[in-house]
Amino acid sequence: MSFDARSAIRPWRSASLAALLILGACGAANGTEVSTEVSHVNHDLAAGVPDRAVGTAIGTAVGPDGLTLATVAGGAAASGSWESGIVEAPGPFTAVGLHWSAATPEGASVRLELSTLGAGGEWSAFRPVPVDEHAAPAERLADGRRNPFAGDTVGGLFHRSRGDGRAARYRVILTRAAPASDAPVVRRVTLTFIDSRKGAEPETPVRSEEAPPADPAAYPKPPVWSRAQWGARPPTCTYSYCTVTHIGIHHTAGVAEYSCNGFDECAADVRAIQAYHMDVNGWCDVGYNYLASSDGTLWEGRGGGDDVRGAHDGYNCGSMGVANMGYYHPPYSHLWTEAQIDAVAELGAWKADQKGIDPFGASWYAGYGGVMDNVYGHRDVSSTACPGDTIYPRLGELRSRIDAKITGGGGGDEIIRDNPSATTRGSWTLSSIAADRYGADYLWTSTGTADHRWCAWTVDLDQGGTYDVSFWWSEGSNRSPSVKVAVKQSALQTFQVNQQTGGGRWNSVGTFSLSPGIVRLGVSNQGETGWVVICDAVRLLRIP
Repeated sequence: MSFDARSAIRPWRSASLAALLILGACGAANGTEVSTEVSHVNHDLAAGVPDRAVGTAIGTAVGPDGLTLATVAGGAAASGSWESGIVEAPGPFTAVGLHWSAATPEGASVRLELSTLGAGGEWSAFRPVPVDEHAAPAERLADGRRNPFAGDTVGGLFHRSRGDGRAARYRVILTRAAPASDAPVVRRVTLTFIDSRKGAEPETPVRSEEAPPADPAAYPKPPVWSRAQWGARPPTCTYSYCTVTHIGIHHTAGVAEYSCNGFDECAADVRAIQAYHMDVNGWCDVGYNYLASSDGTLWEGRGGGDDVRGAHDGYNCGSMGVANMGYYHPPYSHLWTEAQIDAVAELGAWKADQKGIDPFGASWYAGYGGVMDNVYGHRDVSSTACPGDTIYPRLGELRSRIDAKITGGGGGDEIIRDNPSATTRGSWTLSSIAADRYGADYLWTSTGTADHRWCAWTVDLDQGGTYDVSFWWSEGSNRSPSVKVAVKQSALQTFQVNQQTGGGRWNSVGTFSLSPGIVRLGVSNQGETGWVVICDAVRLLRIP
C-alpha cells in the first residue's frame, strides 16, 4: 500500500545562530562570521492526520498510533518496511540526522536507513542509520522550554561537509519477535538538516600556540583548534565545574565525519555536531570536552576551559570526555588511526600530568558515584557500545602510551632523534621559521631534484620489541602532499605521508617488530617537483 501526506512534512527552522571565528595570533581573518542553520522536517506518521508522508509500504500500515506492521493473510507480518518519498531540504546542507519517536516492545526492532541527494543529482545508496548512544535528548532546553524531541531515539549524523546536500529519503524497517508478539510502532520521524558552512571564506587559519605551562617540567598541552577558530556557537547556559579525575573515551557516532579532509571540512563537521547536540539533544553546548579527527587533529569541544563539566556519559562530574570522530563498531567499524590514538594519548598525557592521574589506576569518579578506571570507555559506565568495538580493546594500549609520554618512555622505551643527529645527502637548508617545529630548528629541501636527496637517522636499539615509529614535521601549503619516508632493519619499508597537514605533532607510520641492533629511518625528496620536504625529528615508542 502507499499513502500520501504532503502537509505532514512540516519544516521549521531553528533561530539562525552566529559566532565569531577568531584565529590565532597569526590569523588573518579575525571577525569572520560563521552561521549554522538548522531546520527540522517533521513526518508525523500517527493516524488521524489527513495527509501523511509520501511513501511506499511493504508489510506495514498506519495503525491507531502510527506506522506499524500490517495484518496479512494467516496473521500478522513478522517484518515490513516503509520508504519515504523525496524529502527536499530547505536549503543546502552539510549534515542530516534522523531521530524518531517509537514504541519498541521486547524482541521487536526499529531500524532506519538513509539516502542523500548531492548537488550533482546523484543519490547515495541507502545506508544504516546508527543510533547515537550518548545521553538521551533532555526534557527541557537550556532556556526552560520543552524539548520537542525529548524521548526520541537519536541517529548519528550523516555528513556532507562541502555543503552539497540537497535532499534525503529514508526507509523504516520493522520486525517483531513472533507473529503473536507486539509489533513496534513509529509515531514520528524527524530529519534535522544542518548547514554549517562558513558565512565567508577566511584565509588559511593558523593554529595558535598553547601558552607554556607554569612548571617547565610539566607535560605540554598538544595543539588544539580552539572554539573561536572552528566557529563555535555561544553556549545557552552557565558552565559548571568539577575537578577532573578521569578521562572518558567516546566516539561521535557520525557517518563520513571520520573521513573529513582538512580544516574546513572537519571544522564544518564539528559545528554540525555542536548544532545537533544543542538543537536535538537540547544540551546547552557540544557535549564532549575535546574531539579528535582521524588525521590526529584535536578540537576544543565544550567551552569553559579546564575542569568544565561536559555532557558525554550521563555522569560527567569529574571526567574529561574525549570523542573520536566516526563510528567504531558495526555497521561501519571505523578504525582508530595511529595519528588519532597518538593525539588522544598526547591530550591524555597533558591532563594526567596536570592532575596527577595514574593512567593505569582506578579511583573514585564523583559523578558516577563509584570507583572507575581513570582512563575508561563510555560503555564502562553506561549501557552503550561506545566508544566502539574497534577502540575499546585498545584502551590498554592508550593507557600505556599516556604513561610512556609522561615518564619519558620508562627507561629507553621512547627514543627521539632530532634533525641535528641526522645524516644528509644533497643540499638541505636549516630553518627555524615554523612555530610547529620540533626542537630549535629543522631541515628542508626541494622535491624532484635531479640528485636524490635524503635525510636519515641511525638508531641502535638495546631492546627488541614492538615499536610505534613516528615522524614530526612542520606543516605548510608548500609542503609535499606525498613524502616518501622509510623504516629499515632487516627489510626496507616505505610509506607516503602528507606534510601539508599534521604539523606540530608525532605522525605514526605504523608499529614494527624490531630486534636489538641498528634501525634506520629516513625522509626522501623523491616525487613531483614544486614542493618542499621537511626533515625534523623521528620517534620510536616501545609498546609493552
